[in-house]
Amino acid sequence: MTPERSEKYDFSKPYLESSWAVLVDGSKHKPKSFAELRGKPIAAQQSTTSESQLKSLNLTDKIVPVQTIYLGKAQMEQGNAVAVYDVESVLKTYVQPGGKYYLLPDDKSAKIQTAFAIVKGNTMLKTKIDRGLDKIHADGTYQKILQHWQQNNGSNTDLPAASAAETP
Repeated sequence: MTPERSEKYDFSKPYLESSWAVLVDGSKHKPKSFAELRGKPIAAQQSTTSESQLKSLNLTDKIVPVQTIYLGKAQMEQGNAVAVYDVESVLKTYVQPGGKYYLLPDDKSAKIQTAFAIVKGNTMLKTKIDRGLDKIHADGTYQKILQHWQQNNGSNTDLPAASAAETP
């Protein structure tokens, strides 16, 4: 949901709110904050809100454009990027308990809301979708869906503590 997209589409009620974050391969790099990513190559999906958001941060001038998050992960594996930037709810799918990937939240960026885009003026469809969202929130289905698809929290609690050599 962006002001530019709102000119072309109507939107349902938001069904998901997420934060911006980076996915990091902890077996290769172990940054503990966004400041440690300054000037480093970071992958982002080309021509998307993620790329625009990353550019607006002025965190790096080394944005590695990719077509998908999966290809961003491949860029990390090849050593061409130290992280992938996107919304936390998407990046969480790559984080497993005890796995090598972890998330660092972008605490300075605003939350991003996700909703269904609807052809402008199609109020009947918008009403049906909004009512459906209200219903699944009320009966608990929405929470069950979230729990199923976001079984881990993507936090960096498994991140090793900095060694003396890594401490600035």
